Amino acid sequence: MRRLARASGIEVLVTRPASDVLADLAALASDEARIAARRAHLHGELARALAAPPTPAAAEAPEYLTTAEAAEALGVSVRTLGALRAAGQGPRFVRVGRAVRYPRATLLEKIVQLPSTDPAAPPST
Repeated sequence: MRRLARASGIEVLVTRPASDVLADLAALASDEARIAARRAHLHGELARALAAPPTPAAAEAPEYLTTAEAAEALGVSVRTLGALRAAGQGPRFVRVGRAVRYPRATLLEKIVQLPSTDPAAPPST
């Protein structure tokens, strides 16, 4: 559907019905709610992990994670983590040759820094 709309003296070519635009806006709001719920879930997991005594398996866990492991731990895609790294906004990392590795302690700090929408979550410092 193509038509020309005029508002406040500005002409705009409208190529989509308003119902499609409204549906896209509703989907975006749903995505934002899903992200907020995931962030609250991660804060809850972190609080439980910090409250629990260390297990022998945790002592054997590698100190450095691959990009895929770090992305999974943070709840983001590998591509998003790479973009954050390139922009200097992601967690601290080291290079081992050409490979990128993330220190486990740095990822825990980054999760704590994520803002929470859960009122029961521990406050970030």
